[in-house]
Amino acid sequence: FDVYKAATADLANPTKITAVTPINTQVLNATFTAPIAFSPDGTKIAVVANFLSGGDNTAEPFVIAMDGSSTKRLAALTTQTNQDTEQLVWTDNATVFALGDIAEINVGALFKLDAAMEDQTPTLAVGMPTGGDLVNVFVVLPQ
Repeated sequence: FDVYKAATADLANPTKITAVTPINTQVLNATFTAPIAFSPDGTKIAVVANFLSGGDNTAEPFVIAMDGSSTKRLAALTTQTNQDTEQLVWTDNATVFALGDIAEINVGALFKLDAAMEDQTPTLAVGMPTGGDLVNVFVVLPQ
């Protein structure tokens, strides 16, 4: 799957903003069970997808420019199965926080990612005690 945008006044004419090449005939898809997160300035979206891994159950964090100029995988997961990004939130136009078991299978935590950097090593922002999982995160932006 690719990601498209369309003006509400012209929904019949969407514009593709990603260009993804299939990997070894794998099905590529964005995981829209995780909400799309818009950057505060509206120029980018953060999505969870397997666009570059092609792996089943490999849900990685991506940032896509709304003008179609770039699709960046923020972090490559080390395992092709059972390691997932579950939620993405922006705190400013340059920072995305990712919730999931990104660094270690079945250990949910919150990670900080630079929205402009591809395939970076996520920075642990909030870890959990042994046996615990972080399951949701909210960001309240100043008005």
